[in-house]
Amino acid sequence: KRQLLERFIPQIDMTARAFLNTKDTKYRAVLQASLIALLLALIGLALWALSQRRERLADLLAIEERANATLEARVEKRTEQLRTTQKQLIEAGKLTALGQMSAGISHELNQPLATMLNFAENGARLIDLDRKHEAKNNFDQIKGQVDRMSRIIKSLRALSLIHI
Repeated sequence: KRQLLERFIPQIDMTARAFLNTKDTKYRAVLQASLIALLLALIGLALWALSQRRERLADLLAIEERANATLEARVEKRTEQLRTTQKQLIEAGKLTALGQMSAGISHELNQPLATMLNFAENGARLIDLDRKHEAKNNFDQIKGQVDRMSRIIKSLRALSLIHI
């Protein structure tokens, strides 16, 4: 298809006319418009894909955040359970130590008591046999054992005052 172009040139008082073949130009214009439309469509598609990816990432982050919150709650619960168990173990350890200490104290006090009982029984027999000097020695031994028990009890009182 040909197109007529006209232009008046005032310097020479003439009109210039040219016939142009517009078929190639029209084809190029349509091709360029198509390419621009295709490019805009690709850009739009890329933006849409990025938007979808962003939404998926936001969803994944939300899921991960919920999972982290659940995990944190579990950790907090387990930590509280461990604290409770630790307190129970400390109390059990204290009771065990108290039991061992009680057994040790009982042993330390029973020895002088048993010794005192033997000396008292022997002292009574010695008095019956009119061996007063030997009986007096037994009673002195009893006094020594009473002093020993007093020192043990005094040490225990001092220890209990330190740990209060």
